[in-house]
Amino acid sequence: MGGQYDKICRHFQRGTCRFGSDCKFSHDSNTAKESRSNRAASHPTADDLDAQNRYLDWRRILRYGNFGIFPGKKEHSHILKLWEGALDILDGDNRGNHQLLARDLVDDKLHGHKFILETTHTTSQYATYAIPVYVEPFIKVMTHPSLLNCLSVDSFVGTMYASFGGPNGDRAIGFLESVCRSLVRVYEQQSDTETSMKPDLMKSLVNVLYQLLYRVRQARFHDDLLILLDLLEELLRVYPRVCSTTDLDALSSRLEVMRCMVAAANSNLAPANPTEEPQGTGVVRLSFPLEMELPGGRHDNDLADISEITLLPTYGEIVSENSEYLPSTNLSQPQFLQDPLLRYIDSTFRLLRHDIFGSVKDVLRDLLQQSDLKRPYLSDKSSQTHLYMASQVRSVFINEKHELEAIVSFADPQQIRKSSTVERCKWWQDSNRLEEGTLVCFLASEGKQNKVLFLEVTGKNASKDQTGKSKSSLVSDGYQPSITVKLAACLPEDLKLLGQLYSEELPGILVDFRGLMPATFSPILQNLQRIQREKELAFQKWILPARYDECDSSNIPPPAYTRRPQFVFPLASITKTGTQELTLDPNAPGSIDILKMETLTGLDRGQCQGLIAALTREYALIQGPPGTGKSYLGVKLVQVLLAIKKKARLGPIVVICYTNHALDQFLKSLLAIGIQKIIRAGGRSQATELEGKNLRIVSNSISKTRVESQTLGQSYNEVEKYMKSAAYSMQPLHQSRKGPTWDRMQQFLSRKWPKIHRQLTGGDKDGFEVISKEKDPLLSWLELTSREFWRLRKEKEAEYVHLENLTRIANQSIYGLEMSDRRALARSWFKEWYEEETAPLFEAVDSAERLRKDISAVHEEINRRALIQADVIGITTTGLARHVDTLRRIEAKVVICEEAAEVMEAHVISALMPGVEHFIQIGDHRQLRPQIQNHSLSLETTSGMSWQLDRSQFERRAVGEPGLRAVPVAQLNVQRRMRPEISRLIGSVYPKLEDHESVLNLPNVVGMQNNIFWLDHRRNEDARDDGSRVKSHSNQWEVDMATALVRHLVRQGEYKPEDIALLTPYTGQLRNLRASLSKYFEICLSERDLETLAAEGFEKSSYESSETNNQKSIEKKTLLQTLRLATVDNFQGEEAKVIVVSLVRSNSNRKVGFLRTENRINVLLSRAQHGMYLIGNSETYLNVPMWADVYAQLANKNAVGTELALCCPRHTEVPILCSEPHDFEKKSPEGGC
Repeated sequence: MGGQYDKICRHFQRGTCRFGSDCKFSHDSNTAKESRSNRAASHPTADDLDAQNRYLDWRRILRYGNFGIFPGKKEHSHILKLWEGALDILDGDNRGNHQLLARDLVDDKLHGHKFILETTHTTSQYATYAIPVYVEPFIKVMTHPSLLNCLSVDSFVGTMYASFGGPNGDRAIGFLESVCRSLVRVYEQQSDTETSMKPDLMKSLVNVLYQLLYRVRQARFHDDLLILLDLLEELLRVYPRVCSTTDLDALSSRLEVMRCMVAAANSNLAPANPTEEPQGTGVVRLSFPLEMELPGGRHDNDLADISEITLLPTYGEIVSENSEYLPSTNLSQPQFLQDPLLRYIDSTFRLLRHDIFGSVKDVLRDLLQQSDLKRPYLSDKSSQTHLYMASQVRSVFINEKHELEAIVSFADPQQIRKSSTVERCKWWQDSNRLEEGTLVCFLASEGKQNKVLFLEVTGKNASKDQTGKSKSSLVSDGYQPSITVKLAACLPEDLKLLGQLYSEELPGILVDFRGLMPATFSPILQNLQRIQREKELAFQKWILPARYDECDSSNIPPPAYTRRPQFVFPLASITKTGTQELTLDPNAPGSIDILKMETLTGLDRGQCQGLIAALTREYALIQGPPGTGKSYLGVKLVQVLLAIKKKARLGPIVVICYTNHALDQFLKSLLAIGIQKIIRAGGRSQATELEGKNLRIVSNSISKTRVESQTLGQSYNEVEKYMKSAAYSMQPLHQSRKGPTWDRMQQFLSRKWPKIHRQLTGGDKDGFEVISKEKDPLLSWLELTSREFWRLRKEKEAEYVHLENLTRIANQSIYGLEMSDRRALARSWFKEWYEEETAPLFEAVDSAERLRKDISAVHEEINRRALIQADVIGITTTGLARHVDTLRRIEAKVVICEEAAEVMEAHVISALMPGVEHFIQIGDHRQLRPQIQNHSLSLETTSGMSWQLDRSQFERRAVGEPGLRAVPVAQLNVQRRMRPEISRLIGSVYPKLEDHESVLNLPNVVGMQNNIFWLDHRRNEDARDDGSRVKSHSNQWEVDMATALVRHLVRQGEYKPEDIALLTPYTGQLRNLRASLSKYFEICLSERDLETLAAEGFEKSSYESSETNNQKSIEKKTLLQTLRLATVDNFQGEEAKVIVVSLVRSNSNRKVGFLRTENRINVLLSRAQHGMYLIGNSETYLNVPMWADVYAQLANKNAVGTELALCCPRHTEVPILCSEPHDFEKKSPEGGC
């Protein structure tokens, strides 16, 4: 559009436009502001110059103030002019002026602070009679989205609220109380409430108080706060006359959040009386009186408030023998927190943290309890952990990015100690050990004291360093392998310990927790802590027991943005022609003609019902059994939502997935139908189509404002200055490795003990001047060399009282001390000098870290400005938690979660941001559950039933639980993947599943007489060496049989690389299959399977890394195929024409292992389109009901036996029977007769 429609509606920016979609001005302010801002940066227009002049006029008022010059009304006029001018600037399009305004309001050289004080002071004086006219613009400025949503000025806004709040919030609460009382009086005296009570003023009042409590935490303890909340609720009772029910509900919810903040602050999370029954929670309690467990006292990190728990385990936590406090997720069990939200977040945080660090603490505790750390061993043979001996902090330095880093060296791992340089390079390059971002732990022992320091790998150089430029290298002739690291947590005690490990050259062991990366778990845990502090989460009524009134979970209303007269969803965008008239009324979903909808859209009935449910419920669950097109439905949902995006002011639609692969697939599907305004957050995309749509690329095209450029420049300069100071403070660290020098020590002694200093510099006890080859009075007095003293300082330190006595004697005569006493005293001096000299180091590093947060805020603000221009934002669950501050400020109303049943509830919580009005989860809780580390927390175990950490929110709400009824679930019911004989195998899981007509006549598998078959055998699984660190299972006979079968299928010449897949439940078998098949095929493994193989200790075999057999190489090139190989857990969502399955387990004890659960069996059986071949011992599996049912179905079809029936494509009626791997080569060498 052009002309006036490009202009922004100022009433919309203020939140007061009454014309809605009929307004002739644009309501898409974000895009317009960005284009205007970018244009102004290069070519200022007349409007830009006018805006600049108006800003300068406003700043002139701010600069001169004239407080106390004008009495009474004139002074009020001056205040009014300032706040109205500020509001006019913020309502304008010039983002640079918005940021300048925030900066100038807190500038000490201007009078912003005085204006805020005068505004609040005069209001409290005059509000008895009437609300001063400047109150409304002042409150609107304090709550303006241009300030609250802008990350670049968040620190300025924080300062504004600190001025507004005053000591403990006194000033702001008194001001707001005066305003509210005045409004109540006005209402009581007037009948026309519409003029005295404006909707936007009420919203601003509630919002300004919320921002105060969020930013000025001391205000939560104010004695009058509850009175103020009561006044606001009193105003809300008259508010319905001038406001919509939706707004009223939102304000009431926000007030309830603030009451929770106050209650939590005042109670300080005090443990509740376990005998008291909470009122109105709707939770059914056990009648048997159980003793309630409470947090606190087990160790130094066992705290009642999870927001105070440090993410990484502390030393006290690691060595504690007490069992961890792990609250049950069973709502019927008692818990010390009564509020449902606080309990929910508390339990989720503690269980997730234990899942992450439980095994870490077990390994470290085991190592610390061993008597000799020089020869450590892993008691539990954990394959997730690796130890590196003879480790040492070799260097501590400031890198070129002005960051503190260290070099840690260690002995070569046992596997490569006798290898050549080339072999070691290859080994490290193929290995996933010590990858950048991995968490490691340095363990050292000093006497009887153990040291534990968590580090994060920042540099892994696996190539031989030819230039000598690399600070660390895993392969270097003449030197131990080394890596570059940084502190995992920038804490004073950690920095001090790093310095000690370096300066004292303490040897230790480096513990590598493979696959454990802070970047993947820290954002999730930190966001849970944040929610616990803020007490706000969207859709609580549908995911938690109600605090007061019981919610009817069977009747979920439509999204808030749809609850206005005449709103309908236009469905033309998903009709076959894209233009046919079809609409859906979210307030009357039953009114749409389903048959007509099927005809016009091409969706089947289940998909139509799923689409309707997703659009007409604010909290929607869509279950998609295998092959029913749930991702396809997700794409259609996005199409419909984009059609009303502008009209309903939805903001960008946020699509979240658990895996990068699934996210890429979904976004590529959107691209395929012409949706171009997509931004993909995160850097691990493998899709070339999305490269130009990456957030980093798009953000680079966004111009910075003047304030942002200045902030970045100043912050970078300050960081450099602080880190130069840190480098200077590190000099004693470097010096201490060589021993003390008199030049440094004498300044310290002259200041601390001048009498001792004078004796050392004056002469000996007989008055003669001391002359020494060392030319060091201190070492001469000690009769030591520098190196001898360096070794001496590691000896046990003397008691404090004894040192005091020695100091007293030395003040009289330093030569009156025995030599042992001299050395004890000198050790204490050196230690005190060292601590004093290095003390500024942490302050410098900490100050630089704070500045880096300001730098990060600017970059995140630029990201935000990029994101608000998108139609769709794609992000993983981890990325969502990492960028949650930014995403909360883009005002997105719709979030769609793909793979929802595979996502841990802790990850989904990040999506429930305040302001989200529509949350759609698409998944299937009858397929794979979320993957967790600690199996004892799983609902698949008896012990784990109390915690059920691998239960997704999707499953929890779809199934229901004691005290919380299930919510409605829309199930897709027409599958378009499997031939009917295969789909019937999962009929016990999905009784209502139907076959689409397209699968009724799928072609037979070429080269096989049966499309489905269970090859039954009695070859036992491989025995495992008790000393092995590998816990996984394998079966070599099945490896050989599966390899032969796959080669036979490929030789038919009918199937493309992606048409055949080989599945197995175990990574041990996956590794063996990869080794066997890689002789003939290029092997395609998913990223998740590669990570799992590495985490479980499966290094590549030599014959996988290089081709040694020329004949095999020729055959491999001739077959020219890339074969898909995967574990069952990492193949959900995938499919192939032909699936071969190695079941692995075959034992007399009938232990099934992983495949005993219905969810995994369901996934395994539902991947094939044309044909599926199971290789396994039926006697082992028939004690599992679902396997017994599958076996019975196949037996009835004569699809079970000890021989596979192959066939020649030219003679299909003649079976070629193979019962052993060698039969294939013997009977069907070329895939036929």
